[in-house]
Amino acid sequence: MTNVDFQPIPEVITPKPGVLTKMEQTMKTYTIERKECISIHDIASDQADRVINFPAESLYAIVPASYYGSHYTTHRTVESTLRAAKRQSGYSFAILDDEGNHYMDNGNGSLEIIDF
Repeated sequence: MTNVDFQPIPEVITPKPGVLTKMEQTMKTYTIERKECISIHDIASDQADRVINFPAESLYAIVPASYYGSHYTTHRTVESTLRAAKRQSGYSFAILDDEGNHYMDNGNGSLEIIDF
């Protein structure tokens, strides 16, 4: 029988209420407000606001319709955003920035802002 050297489990540090972590201090957010009457294609939810967190250096988010759940992805470049959008083809989604501007793929490898 061999001796096993057990390491203590590190203590989980809970931040104090009202104190932001370093990541939260650099993160931008955009809130999609809850709507009463929506279609399954809407990115707004009829249950609650959807908060989109943009980690530092992330410029865009691919936000699927709320029908698919609360997940989303963030991206630092137009290229990665377009690749993710291509993977979402066939599903309802929106491309947003941290100010809530909506974008579409213009077919030339770049994003074009659209009125929404």
